[in-house]
Amino acid sequence: MSASGRTLPPFPTDDVTLHMLERAIDTTADARDNGEFTLPQLLDFLANYDPARSVDTGDRIDGIPVFDHPDQIYSESDVIRSLIATVRGLRANESEKL
Repeated sequence: MSASGRTLPPFPTDDVTLHMLERAIDTTADARDNGEFTLPQLLDFLANYDPARSVDTGDRIDGIPVFDHPDQIYSESDVIRSLIATVRGLRANESEKL
């Protein structure tokens, strides 16, 4: 990520986002016509990804241009980290009640 890009907050784990995430896991690229997101599309959407901000690095891999994006984009690892943090927080809260 470029130093000039924005940094995203931790991946959200509210009920609406979790529902969207659950749906995206089961969605194929063919189902996009129904307004469903695939997981990569959902992560881009939640990060407000704008492909117009991508910059051609001038590099090529097998003739295909390599682009850099100045803003952070959510990854599957970000989702997993947030879910782990949420579960740990819930467990800590529950053990305090005992």
